[in-house]
Amino acid sequence: MFVKLKNSARNRKLLASVTGNTRSAARYTQQEIDSITANFREQMKLVQALELLPSSDALDLLATQAFQTLDEHSSMNALVAGYQLWDRIADDPALAVQALSSRDADVVNRAEWVMVKASPSVLPILRESLRSAPPAARERLIRILAWQGDSESLPLLGELQQSNPENSALIDWAKQKIQTLSFTP
Repeated sequence: MFVKLKNSARNRKLLASVTGNTRSAARYTQQEIDSITANFREQMKLVQALELLPSSDALDLLATQAFQTLDEHSSMNALVAGYQLWDRIADDPALAVQALSSRDADVVNRAEWVMVKASPSVLPILRESLRSAPPAARERLIRILAWQGDSESLPLLGELQQSNPENSALIDWAKQKIQTLSFTP
């Protein structure tokens, strides 16, 4: 059972922080608060329903939710859908790789985080995508490979460092991060 939010200063501030709305929290009417609350509940029900589906059935729908450009009232839904992708994106990592080329920084950030948290089985497609990716996506792919501790990418990173000197500092960091994460005493 859900509680109806009252039009109080505290709840207007809460709604402003949840929705990311930059306008003054005091300008929400009760009707707007009710609409935002109802929309939020429906979005969460959708993600909860998708969570119950087998990975093969839920993957595309969760990716659509996670990697969409959002209006101010949908940000939480995309975050939760992204969390649900952590264990599922290995079935089709190309969905997240494609999102790394989005013009929306929030979409790109979610895609990067999904891939950082994904299983190591996504690493081959990341390495394969690295050579042909646009520069901004290439930087994200380098960071993902580093945070995943992908020692198999070290030769490729060395080649990229020679052919893309503009990424030299990032690639140095990535190599160090991979070596640190691969350290076994």
